[in-house]
Amino acid sequence: MTWPLVMAALLPRWWLPATIVVLFFGALATMAEFPLSQAAGLRGGGPDAWHFIWINAFTAVLVLLPLCTARLTGYTLTNRPAHTGKSPAVNPFASPASASKPQSPASEPPSPWATPD
Repeated sequence: MTWPLVMAALLPRWWLPATIVVLFFGALATMAEFPLSQAAGLRGGGPDAWHFIWINAFTAVLVLLPLCTARLTGYTLTNRPAHTGKSPAVNPFASPASASKPQSPASEPPSPWATPD
């Protein structure tokens, strides 16, 4: 049940409805888990229905908490621009403006086709 939940939370569009649908199907699977364990012969001393509910609910929260936190803080898996306003976006990973100035020809490596003078 974890893999569909991760995939639904990482969808580029409609991620919230998809996550709710996957949680609904996870709840249905949880409801079916206990009768299956009873039919398998785990009657005495085995887990009860609340164990299945709490295990699956905790797993869903553990999966969704970091994914939704990343989603709501602006992280995406697509290559779209992060800023759509009129001013250009500031890239925190770009090199400083002074590093983009052209360097002097003496500091450039020699060309393999250069001839000695």
